[in-house]
Amino acid sequence: MPLFCKQCNERRLPKSVKPANITLWLCEKCKNFVDSNDFIVRDAKTDEFNSSQEDYKKWVKSIPDTDGTKDSFRY
Repeated sequence: MPLFCKQCNERRLPKSVKPANITLWLCEKCKNFVDSNDFIVRDAKTDEFNSSQEDYKKWVKSIPDTDGTKDSFRY
């Protein structure tokens, strides 16, 4: 699973592709997609990158607060 980009060492976000039923990974800095074998498939379009950023922000907001409990470091 390609969680970090080999080119810039930044985080990658998963993005599923419906017709082919595969997951591509989007690098936040290089703005390119790679497959599960870590091969660059294509560059991300501006609207794809923006929608991925919005989805990520929604996901972060959906994480409940832990009120400083022992498990707070996981979030």
